[in-house]
Amino acid sequence: MEEKSLEVKSNYLKFFASRLTSVCGDSLQEVAIVILIAYYTNSVFIAGCITALNALVRILGSMFAIRLTVSLSPKRMLIRLNLLYFLLTFIFYALLQTNHELHYVVVIAYETLCSLVYTYYKMYVDTMTKLVCVNNAQISRLMACDNLVGIGTTLVSSILLMYFDVSFFLVFNALSFLLAALLIRSIHVDTAVKNQALCSANRHIVPIIRSFVRENREVFQMIVIMAELSLFYSAFNILLQQGINEFDLHLEFSGLLMGLFNLVSLIFTFLVGYIQTKKILQRVTVLLLLCSLVGLGLNILDGKGYMFGVIGIYGCLNGGIMTLMVIYIQNSLALTEMITYKSIYNVLCGSAIFLTGIVTPMIVEVCHLKGFVTLLSVNCLWLFVWFRKKGITAGSK
Repeated sequence: MEEKSLEVKSNYLKFFASRLTSVCGDSLQEVAIVILIAYYTNSVFIAGCITALNALVRILGSMFAIRLTVSLSPKRMLIRLNLLYFLLTFIFYALLQTNHELHYVVVIAYETLCSLVYTYYKMYVDTMTKLVCVNNAQISRLMACDNLVGIGTTLVSSILLMYFDVSFFLVFNALSFLLAALLIRSIHVDTAVKNQALCSANRHIVPIIRSFVRENREVFQMIVIMAELSLFYSAFNILLQQGINEFDLHLEFSGLLMGLFNLVSLIFTFLVGYIQTKKILQRVTVLLLLCSLVGLGLNILDGKGYMFGVIGIYGCLNGGIMTLMVIYIQNSLALTEMITYKSIYNVLCGSAIFLTGIVTPMIVEVCHLKGFVTLLSVNCLWLFVWFRKKGITAGSK
């Protein structure tokens, strides 16, 4: 029994380390991508098109995944996907070193390919999370790890940019994927358990979705709400670029804003991990009201002060509301339902993100940044009223 307990702890620590390594590289690359898009295109419209294209790729990939990926080993797939990320990022880096006028095409192509890989990568990360985590606190620590590493890497990004070219971030990210693959390879999971997933490759997509919705109606409602919030949350990078341009801020300031975003997310993520499962959705309603009030109150501010407020709202959405819903779903679903859930989630949220990529540039062009944030605040207020009216309370399956 003690040996089994040590193995469970060891698996969690190795998986934690792999996530820490990956997120460190991802955070630096996120800063690099924002700068590259702003430098090569200087266009919110193109940034929106990239967001929409990425979402479309995830939708199509997820529809395929509903039928074909549920019976594959999460460990084996994560190793392969990390190695694929490693290869793609190094190729991207090499192409950026060439002298031609199509760098923006290379950036768009790379973002699109990574979007496809990420569709499957996140599915198997969530499935592995279900395998290695034994309580809510461990789940929240994994999510807090993402934000904690993001804080350090994004806060030092401005300093690193003074001494290194932005392409250095891509090399570091590529190496982080390689190290993550090695760490995941050392994890010992029960192959008998991981291969019990529903072998639905011969079933049609619609019956699979219908069955999932019928058996997990409340979880499906949470997925729909997450998709609705994704209409606004997925616009974060577009709004960041818009804020830098609108308030005439330095490009390097994006690193500081991302660091603060991760800090706020970290605080919320760490705290919500200790909320009892039966109280999760009650706390979601409180955070929705908080985001709504803060967003409406921000209209009296401008410049950096306004951007800091926007970071606070998006940190609450990411670290608080989204984390609570993920923990709730992790507690509500069986291991065999995780890939189906993630596929449905990606289709709905991907559709929302696709719409965001098209609509957000139009909204900020007409209403500017403040108009978009006001719409987000009104939406949060509407969801708060909906939760109160429905009187939904969380319960595990």
